[in-house]
Amino acid sequence: MKSPFTGKEMTINVETYTATFRKETFDIYFHTYFCEDTKQKFEDEIFAALNSNQLYNQYREKHSIPFPSEIKALREQYGISAATMSNILGFGANMYANYESGEMPSLSNANLIDLAKNPQNFKSLTEKSTIKVSEKKKIMLQIEKVELELATKQKLFEKLELSTKPTVLNGYSVSKMEKISALISFFAHKMQPYKTALNKLLFYTDFLYAKQTNFSVTGLRYQAYTYGMVPVNYEGIFREIEKENTGLEIKKILNAEGTTIEQFITKASPTTDVFSAQELAIMNKVVAKFETMTVPEIVDFNHLEKLWIENEKDKKVVSYQAAFELNPF
Repeated sequence: MKSPFTGKEMTINVETYTATFRKETFDIYFHTYFCEDTKQKFEDEIFAALNSNQLYNQYREKHSIPFPSEIKALREQYGISAATMSNILGFGANMYANYESGEMPSLSNANLIDLAKNPQNFKSLTEKSTIKVSEKKKIMLQIEKVELELATKQKLFEKLELSTKPTVLNGYSVSKMEKISALISFFAHKMQPYKTALNKLLFYTDFLYAKQTNFSVTGLRYQAYTYGMVPVNYEGIFREIEKENTGLEIKKILNAEGTTIEQFITKASPTTDVFSAQELAIMNKVVAKFETMTVPEIVDFNHLEKLWIENEKDKKVVSYQAAFELNPF
């Protein structure tokens, strides 16, 4: 970014800062541009969003306040409008839509939204609401479908050790198998990576995106292993995706040492419409960085990260806050 006073490129300044929200304090990595000539600091829209996301995300996690993505997904699973959802929960006409757009709910309204996540609770709220009888009937039928879907999802997430609630350990994002699968297919199409390399490609995609936004792309949790950072239960996740994604092949190869290694290959061009432009930019940046590296070189690069050095011994799941301490990429 260029200085509005001198027209010269400014440097990026990152410092720890204690910010206040609703009379509570939280430590964040405050990002600004610094003008060397005037000694003034500036935020653009991207840095302003990153700084505020860090603050609000910590507040939401501390008080179990649903995130905008959860609030929107909750309404969509019941197949109703934001106005109808506001009516059922007893909010103002536009309040639910505002929460979907990022406005922070009060603690009491957050508890109501959380209550509605349980289909039986939502059924009771719907029955007591003033919406039309015909609409109530449609919602009741949808609630039955949602109950089955949630039960299936819960079992799958437990099996794969995926988180059902946004926290700092999953980059404040709940995993979507469709998105994880699409990301793996993207790298399989671009690079045909071996499993050890793929784990690092996923890690850098998530952590670089979190460094820009304070959110992850996939909602995966990562831990430090001998050969670098890996998603928690990556073997189970890869097996499940291979089963569901007919365009993906995990090819087993016998190497010179007589051990079997796995390579990820696509049979068709992957879909990318589940990713934002910013996510795609990060994904392509990761490909550009690693596509000419060997697996040992990728591992060595990953081993230089502070979060791997500090957590490898105990195989700890790492916080996405460590994204701000990644080595220059």
